[in-house]
Amino acid sequence: MGGKFRIKNPATDKEVYGGYENTDLLNERVYGLPEIYRKEIKKARFITNPGCYATSIILGILPLKEYINDLDLQKVVVTSISGTSGAGATLSDKLHHSEVSGNVRPYNTLFHRHTPEIESILNESFKDLSLSFIPVIGDYRRGIVSNITVFSDSEPKDLAQIYKKRYHDEPFVRITPEIPEIANVVDSNYCDINSAYDPKKKRIVAVSALDNLLKGGSGQAVQNMNISLGFDEKAGLGMIAGHP
Repeated sequence: MGGKFRIKNPATDKEVYGGYENTDLLNERVYGLPEIYRKEIKKARFITNPGCYATSIILGILPLKEYINDLDLQKVVVTSISGTSGAGATLSDKLHHSEVSGNVRPYNTLFHRHTPEIESILNESFKDLSLSFIPVIGDYRRGIVSNITVFSDSEPKDLAQIYKKRYHDEPFVRITPEIPEIANVVDSNYCDINSAYDPKKKRIVAVSALDNLLKGGSGQAVQNMNISLGFDEKAGLGMIAGHP
């Protein structure tokens, strides 16, 4: 569940997480995002679960591979807002109720450790994608909404259908006609995604929403466990306790 081994490049991991103690594990580590690596997860002994921000952003961008030649991959801009549980259970002055209540706080605006994780996974498909990412903490307990902007000079054909086609067989990704909201995914393992093209600004706008503790955390771990052990992928993920 930790960040170790999410990034396969040892030099990048050393910069972000301090380096590996056992680089041999890199040869068998599988990145645990079923929507990309389900076949590998089925055979894996060692699965590293993605970060919560990473899951919401990767799923929101991945279908745009269909338009790769029209995208400005050096200007992918994302702002994500997360509930307080995204910071973990460790005590922090910044997470006291008096600091969080009635407040919205951007943090790590120049660098967040999920950025190289996201770039490394997406660049297995896009090759040259560079992400500008700002995380924000909001006055609520759980859930992430990621607002993704990718610039494109050409209007993408059948944008909504491309997203539906990419995730047609995915049990926990829903392509919604409305802009996703945290209230529709909290306490579930779903990730909701909507996309649209703005012809005036020549940009694709994708919005994703998920529960950072479930599809962005332990729910995804259970999903990976089910796949790895040959169980029903949805087993245990229909009724989930809502604490915190």
